[in-house]
Amino acid sequence: MKLEAPDFFPLVAGAVFEFEVDRAGSREGLTVEVLSVEVSGGLTKAACRRTETRPGENRARDFEATSDGLWVRVDGEKELPCVPVAGMKWDAPPVSSRVSELGAVVSVPAGSFSGCLKVSYLVAAGDAGSGERFYAPGVGLVREDCAEESAPFESRLVRYSIPGQGGS
Repeated sequence: MKLEAPDFFPLVAGAVFEFEVDRAGSREGLTVEVLSVEVSGGLTKAACRRTETRPGENRARDFEATSDGLWVRVDGEKELPCVPVAGMKWDAPPVSSRVSELGAVVSVPAGSFSGCLKVSYLVAAGDAGSGERFYAPGVGLVREDCAEESAPFESRLVRYSIPGQGGS
């Protein structure tokens, strides 16, 4: 019997993720939507939209997320491995990432999640900062703490909806 690895970056059409982002003393909103998904020959391609909401301003940017069973990529850059192993490392310059924990427990406004993947990263080998991302199985990114020199922020999932899988 083959064990399936948890899906830490589900690509499901119609999924919506809402975050609160604390940046330089101000609170902003961020919504990530999976607009459509195509599966062909072992490759899953998702057309997505990221909308930042700041007082008096909304900015939307479309991007593509793909999964080939080995890597999840966002606009062609490695985001995370599909089957993470503790200590695994990869680069998407200027960011170097490492799987630093499997099984983390994270609480955010959208709920408490166990079995989370913790990815630690360095920006410009640590010269420009560092951060941590937490991905919940079956949900995806739930928290990010970024101590990047130029634009530090904290992001927390407040609400999500994944068709056929539920939400908060």
